[in-house]
Amino acid sequence: MTDNSKQIEKQKVRTASDTPAPALSGWPGGGVGRRSEAPTDVGAHHKDPSPESLLREFVSDCFADPLGFVLYAFPWDSGAFDMVELPEPWASRYGRKYGPDKWACEFLDRIGEEVRQRGFDGAHAVAPLQMAVTSGHGIGKSTVTAWLILWIASTRPNSRGVVTANTVSQLQTKTWAELAKWLKRCRTGHWFQITTSAGSMSLRHV
Repeated sequence: MTDNSKQIEKQKVRTASDTPAPALSGWPGGGVGRRSEAPTDVGAHHKDPSPESLLREFVSDCFADPLGFVLYAFPWDSGAFDMVELPEPWASRYGRKYGPDKWACEFLDRIGEEVRQRGFDGAHAVAPLQMAVTSGHGIGKSTVTAWLILWIASTRPNSRGVVTANTVSQLQTKTWAELAKWLKRCRTGHWFQITTSAGSMSLRHV
């Protein structure tokens, strides 16, 4: 995902809420420090048990836990896509049966570890995080990229970034198309607007 990038221009947008996200039935067990807990019932131990309040708490817990975000932000057990049994140690850690492939779990877990090591406090700059994946075609690199974009956008309101690819066509037909697909499935999808036309690819908070 390097080399070329195009300037983003504002254009008519399509809202992600056109396709309903899965209902919120739980959230991670309190984030990085308490990930071994299974999701709890909605409203338990909360003054405001509304779905939106619980969703915001869930997102806050996932600031340094991209794998936790991916596991709970998407309907892995709904039959909406191919089922993959979540390997250990993540199945026990998160209390989930289905999830990403092992390589994706390792990759997302490593990113979470790097984020926690840097200890970003929202004010003071930290060293950039650089990760790379060497692989063949079709293992899900575009999917993982989409998950990371949604994790960052959801856990860091008003954040800004640039997504690049080797060609504009690749960016539009692979990376951004995958982002649009997963945005529709994401519990935080209604927080965003996405544009997918060439020359105007963007993801914005609404």
